[in-house]
Amino acid sequence: FDTANMSSATVTSGTATATVKPVISFYILRELASGGCTNAVASFCLNPMDVTKIRMQTEGALNSSTARVYNTFLGTASTILREEGILGLWLPGLLPSMMRELSYSSIRMGLYTPIRSFFRSFSKTEDGDIGLTLKILSGLTTGAVGSALAT
Repeated sequence: FDTANMSSATVTSGTATATVKPVISFYILRELASGGCTNAVASFCLNPMDVTKIRMQTEGALNSSTARVYNTFLGTASTILREEGILGLWLPGLLPSMMRELSYSSIRMGLYTPIRSFFRSFSKTEDGDIGLTLKILSGLTTGAVGSALAT
């Protein structure tokens, strides 16, 4: 971990003095916040495409005897835009999507760098590269932790 960004506090009780390190450093909180916010922004920007895709999927699951309203991706998006306006294309599912990104993705993306730094201590290369295997293990670890905590 990046110990330069970790702060400590000195606690004095009577004649004894102790230095207390925080449980979570500001470095890790910054990584969690930036991971969650960047994924939430991406989710906000891509939500119209998600709405369009889901409309096409749900219509395809209906009875095949009914006439299809949505045939192509662009046709579906233009139909939604024409009939429901820009909010009909942007708002459906936006809040759950962003909440998912702020919880699961903040853990998944935010813990990658600290976990990779932890695995770097097991690497014996002089150039500081941990190799593909430990990078994959770092990604698997953060994905598993994110899934375990956010679902």
